[in-house]
Amino acid sequence: MPYASDNKISKTSFDGAIEIDDSQYADCLSALLSGKGFGVRDGSVRIFSGTKRTVYSTTDQSKLSIPANDDTPSGYTDDAPGTPSDTWSGSEWETPSPSETQIKEEARKRIEEVMPSWVVERAQTGGPRIPANVLTYVKAIRAASDVLEQSPATNYRDNTHWPAKPETVVFETPPILTRKDDVWDRCTDAEAEALMSALEKAPAKLKGMWFDNPLISHSHDLFSTLRSSVIEALGGDEASEARADEILAESETLT
Repeated sequence: MPYASDNKISKTSFDGAIEIDDSQYADCLSALLSGKGFGVRDGSVRIFSGTKRTVYSTTDQSKLSIPANDDTPSGYTDDAPGTPSDTWSGSEWETPSPSETQIKEEARKRIEEVMPSWVVERAQTGGPRIPANVLTYVKAIRAASDVLEQSPATNYRDNTHWPAKPETVVFETPPILTRKDDVWDRCTDAEAEALMSALEKAPAKLKGMWFDNPLISHSHDLFSTLRSSVIEALGGDEASEARADEILAESETLT
């Protein structure tokens, strides 16, 4: 008489096995050879289907793939948890209210998606301003976060609790900037004297561009005029033009 236990058959008895007939033995052998497998459930052999389903641990939410027609193991459920923080109540998953830290982190992620930290740092060091629609969005995100912190919602990550992202976000190309102290450091004493003399004779607007700002923007309307003045002060030839570009070159650091 043949015998069987989970995915194991024999012509002789063994521990944990049940007695089966020759027809069941043949079915079990075929299931093993085909990769479907079989198990002993409620005292009877059950040939597993070739399809799988996923069950979830009620302890840690880990997934387990089992045959579609097998019993759900103890400590598992067919119901998928809604969030990583869900806990099993004994009959269903329950989502705990989020902490203030979790809500603030969600707000931070949403802001970072639209206004990365490098954009903020660039603006703080004299770079292009952050677009107005981005600042409006950030303000709305913080307001939504404040509301959720006062009245936490278990589905706080859902978009219904947060403002929609701006349809378009266009960040300006950062300007090329030169520090005035770099200009003086790059000049020889004679070049510095010539440049200062030229600036003292320059038109009022060019003087204002130079004397009123610690940084020279290459996108300023008067930059080409300034460059021409430097070239002229250095001699006005091709060598002077190349030297002017060296002196007015972009600064590596702006602080």
